[in-house]
Amino acid sequence: MEKTQLSLLDALSNKNEQAWEKFYKSYKPLLIRWMRKYAVTEAQADDITQEVMIFLHENINKFKHNQRVGAFRAWLRITTVNITRYYLRQNTTNNVSNEEFEKILDNLVDSNSDLSKLFDQENKQAMVETLLNDVEPYFQKKTLTIFRQHMLEEISAEELAKQHNIVKQQVYIIRSRVLRRLRKMDIDWIKEVLND
Repeated sequence: MEKTQLSLLDALSNKNEQAWEKFYKSYKPLLIRWMRKYAVTEAQADDITQEVMIFLHENINKFKHNQRVGAFRAWLRITTVNITRYYLRQNTTNNVSNEEFEKILDNLVDSNSDLSKLFDQENKQAMVETLLNDVEPYFQKKTLTIFRQHMLEEISAEELAKQHNIVKQQVYIIRSRVLRRLRKMDIDWIKEVLND
């Protein structure tokens, strides 16, 4: 990646191909899994995902962050819902129960719904997993497991210390070491993905 510290949004807006590749690698499987879960065919899921990614690639620079936690994930979710609705309207031969699927899409638009929160959480996890693959060679498996549990599953340092038979401070040291390595590799946007 370029030596300039680009945030996720800046990197995507500037058409940074490595950032787009990582984003695509993270987001595509999540979208397809969600589409398939709700009776969209594999071909439809792939088509919708392609439409979403094309739209994002062409319009990411129009997104204005309002400094609220989760703003980017919410924008991604709502964009996905709108493109899915449009696609299903244009392709009336789909074998999805429109009424049932519309309820699901309505739930995804509502940022307070359980389904929406689950989608956002899975999106965050997918992005972090993709970024952590880059630093995997630098850490033992246990170290990355603790990092994931602490940062993604939000398990407390106290609980993790008990689970892994370590002292609480080691959890904080692990978090710091992994984040430092990510920054050193110019993956400056891990915090943006985690905190958004």
